[in-house]
Amino acid sequence: MTFLRKPDKCRKQAIAPMVTWPNRGTGISIRNVASKTFTPLLLISFALAILVFVTPWVVGNVDTKATTTIITFLVFLWIAIVLYAFIRLKKRGLWFLLGTPFILFWFFVPPT
Repeated sequence: MTFLRKPDKCRKQAIAPMVTWPNRGTGISIRNVASKTFTPLLLISFALAILVFVTPWVVGNVDTKATTTIITFLVFLWIAIVLYAFIRLKKRGLWFLLGTPFILFWFFVPPT
């Protein structure tokens, strides 16, 4: 069984034979897989960035050390997701940097 087809007789002989893949029609491609991982990761990234931004107001001034610990944990989790997106999605991973202002806000304005 061969997966190579010979070109049609009406085509020029200089055309290389066309290749048909055994799993053709299954809908699995690199583009489909990348788009299926892009949207959920982007939403999780934005949710984490907004959660980091809102956490000091939700927790309040009860415990500054606990607030800082929670923020730091969420920031490291966000960084891990962004690095994974850069490795997996290449240039499309740049969209994950849109949450950066929310992440960096509390590093410049520490919770009181």
